[in-house]
Amino acid sequence: LGTPEFMAPELYEEHYDCKVDIYAFGMCMIEMITQSRPYKECMSPAQIYKKVTAGLPPMALSRIQDPEVHDFIAKCLHADKTQRPTARELLESDFIQTTDDEKSQDSV
Repeated sequence: LGTPEFMAPELYEEHYDCKVDIYAFGMCMIEMITQSRPYKECMSPAQIYKKVTAGLPPMALSRIQDPEVHDFIAKCLHADKTQRPTARELLESDFIQTTDDEKSQDSV
């Protein structure tokens, strides 16, 4: 099913859909930004399970100081899968979208 640190709460109940990938994406972003594994504070898969199923995010999320980045990731990690955005919603979010000025600067 996956690596415990990246598994959405509903995966543990074996009732899941594509929203588990949104959750895992959020965890990947945490790892890329903080350069540490999500739930590094846990000593065993059982501790990770307890935190995930209780809806507690990894401590690494609190180290992300940029509010826009933090909020984008927090939305991906929502314990209630119905509250997580779809991939399309993420792609259309202000966080992902760039302005025409930024696009023209990138091409220089």
